[in-house]
Amino acid sequence: MTISKSLYNKLIEIFPLSQSLTDLSHDENNSQNFIESSSLVFNLDRLYTTCHFDNSLSNKRKTPDALFYSDSEDCLYMVEFKSGNFKSNDIRLKVYDAVNALFHFCMAHCIISNTADFLDINIKFCLIFRDEKEYSASFLETLESTLHKNYVKDMEGIIIKKGISRFDPDQIANFIKRATDGQITNIIYHYKDTRSPTSHAA
Repeated sequence: MTISKSLYNKLIEIFPLSQSLTDLSHDENNSQNFIESSSLVFNLDRLYTTCHFDNSLSNKRKTPDALFYSDSEDCLYMVEFKSGNFKSNDIRLKVYDAVNALFHFCMAHCIISNTADFLDINIKFCLIFRDEKEYSASFLETLESTLHKNYVKDMEGIIIKKGISRFDPDQIANFIKRATDGQITNIIYHYKDTRSPTSHAA
């Protein structure tokens, strides 16, 4: 069994899946759903409760919203859902804190014995974003490229193996299907404006 799979299995052993994709993608600031799916996914925020950090700091730590494991890629996907404006530093801090927490979790549970083993883990990050505007298909591609360049690309290398940005609902559905090895093949996408939700199958 690979380190990535051992890590994910230990996470869901200690923290059994109990929250849906709908729950973890919910836009709390606007009290809106974002990605609707009843499938259970791992809440990455739960990680800090067992990583032996100072309890006084644990509520200050932030991580991306969800963690997926793809067996076919042997990859851990950290996923952050964002609506409207946000700061690039917030994204970077969440990814850094999550990677740091995963490292300490691995050490605490003897999944790895050294830093080099951890650096071999295939960890990727995906930013899934929406705002209030409606864009053409061609502009969506430009927007995804801009999001990648401005918010995730500079983390690629040591912190994460690869960064991904998704804005288009169909591309979001395709990503979620791939990252979950086909366990989630259909989502309902909720727009930030007054448009009705739409169903997207991958």
